[in-house]
Amino acid sequence: MLSMLIQNIVTLQHYSIRKKVLWFIIGIIGSILSLLLFAPISSKMTDRGYDILDLEFAWNSTNLNPILIAWDDILDDIILFMIIDMFFPIFYFLIISGWTLILSSDNKNLNYTVLISFLASLFDYIENLFTFDLVMRPDNYLSISPFVVSLFASIKFLFLVIAIFK
Repeated sequence: MLSMLIQNIVTLQHYSIRKKVLWFIIGIIGSILSLLLFAPISSKMTDRGYDILDLEFAWNSTNLNPILIAWDDILDDIILFMIIDMFFPIFYFLIISGWTLILSSDNKNLNYTVLISFLASLFDYIENLFTFDLVMRPDNYLSISPFVVSLFASIKFLFLVIAIFK
């Protein structure tokens, strides 16, 4: 499975420059739209003393429960935030991969960067699924969910830093 994924990534370098630039532009436009949609909901979160990173790095229910209590009246908005966030990993994958495909002539570096950004996106999706558990069932979420969200958020950010600065 992983070797098939790597093989597909290797073939990305053969895309025309037009396709690579289009990929990058779609990622930029999608990211900007997502961030614009995030802004009003993020404002509601921070007005209650917490932002999404506080939830992502709560690590346990002791740290998480005060956040969910503070957000109790805006949980529907946060679910909308999470639905929008399901598109965001695609967009940053397109940005990082598109930019890498446009600029890179080193096939090995290209393969690793695209693979790492893909894995960051995958970990973001796993994080999002467990975050849905937290906000859709704030009184009855899986006990492992806060830890899983924080773990996958940490790995996602680590991989994004590696992909961006590699």
